[in-house]
Amino acid sequence: MSDGRSAGRPDVSAGRRARIVEAGTFWELLCRRAALTPDRLMFADGDGRRITFAGFRDRCERVAAGLFAKGVRAGTRVSWQLPTRIDTVLLSVALSRLGAVQNPIISLYREREVGSLLAQTRAEFYAVVSEWRNSSYRQMAEKLQAESAQPFAILRIDEGLPEGDPKTLPPAPTEGDVVRWFYSTSGTTSAPKVVLHTDHSLIAGGTGLAEAIVPEEDDIGSIVFPYAHIGGPDYLVMQLRYGLPVLLLDVFSIPDSLAVFRRVGVTITGGSTAHYQMLLQEQRKHPDQKVVPSLRRLSAPCDHHPAYWDYVSTSVLADISEDLLGPAVKFHHSKLNFKAASGGTEVKWHQDIQFWPHTNYALLTIGTYVYPCSVANGALGVIPGSHAGPLFDQYNDKGQWTGCLSDRDAASIDLGKAVYLEGPPGSLTIHSCRTIHGSKSNESA
Repeated sequence: MSDGRSAGRPDVSAGRRARIVEAGTFWELLCRRAALTPDRLMFADGDGRRITFAGFRDRCERVAAGLFAKGVRAGTRVSWQLPTRIDTVLLSVALSRLGAVQNPIISLYREREVGSLLAQTRAEFYAVVSEWRNSSYRQMAEKLQAESAQPFAILRIDEGLPEGDPKTLPPAPTEGDVVRWFYSTSGTTSAPKVVLHTDHSLIAGGTGLAEAIVPEEDDIGSIVFPYAHIGGPDYLVMQLRYGLPVLLLDVFSIPDSLAVFRRVGVTITGGSTAHYQMLLQEQRKHPDQKVVPSLRRLSAPCDHHPAYWDYVSTSVLADISEDLLGPAVKFHHSKLNFKAASGGTEVKWHQDIQFWPHTNYALLTIGTYVYPCSVANGALGVIPGSHAGPLFDQYNDKGQWTGCLSDRDAASIDLGKAVYLEGPPGSLTIHSCRTIHGSKSNESA
């Protein structure tokens, strides 16, 4: 991991990413990603530390060997309560490499909740930092250790992750359907309830997120929520499937975090309702400037502000969908896309259904223009009648997923028939999941 400082956007050009379709375990997913794009950035943080996919894999093996030397084996139960940092993800994936059973605990939990979880999961190790945000996790850990009927060892991660020789490691587990994850509910006032997960179930959830967002080649994501939340592995799966570089912040604060967003060049962000409200509040203070100029996608706005869900569920959209598809339609997902002026990203010709595991073609993509949209600023373009034509696999000649038509397949389409759907604010665009569509870059001033 590099500790060098840089004021500029990280170079994410090292290694063209390829989408990974299948993997049985987290460790297999990481190894496949590291083999495909070893030198591509995996994580950056607010202090300028960076690590590549291959660097992360290699460090994970060393940390796994260090944990193995401390007695962690397949099936060993390890609880951890850590801020959203690179070392936190390293520890979690190293435990996965060993086949340990882990219980991530969000940082806001205190003695009552943590004690309940340590007892429920019969933890053998409890990993913490000594202090974070004016709370002493070391003191809490020592108090719980002294009072617990179930003995456990304390791992203090701020003293450094343990490392060892990877040659001492046993083979990595290959069974993805074994329960190795205990996630608990968040925000409860009663004893936390533990949900059992396998690598397969977590990878399935993360794959749903990945196929909803579909990161582009030069996107940079961000995790500004607790990595110990179930959203942590979801995001990691998306990251590994698509080779997405990600910024990690253990605290999201205005304006400091936005300065890091701008420096790193974050293009995708998401989080709790409070996260969105903070962004909106800051933007309203500065209506004449973009507080995060590189931002081009907000994920799941319907989950975080009632105005978006009201629009989707109570407006004419549902009626239009039923007119086109028949009764009993179902909402799938939402996102806000942005195209910055003077070069906002081109979206290459593609079809949507290949992104969505589904049993039929009764799916529509419905868009709403928030601003006037023309060809000059990247209006959606469609190929009329293409929904009745062939499906293209959207892989390149090396068998790597690209999410768009290959040059050879694009050449077989009469792109001169493309119709660009220009319109004022409030205009709707609707196309079939089989329709070939794309958009030009935003070249307006």
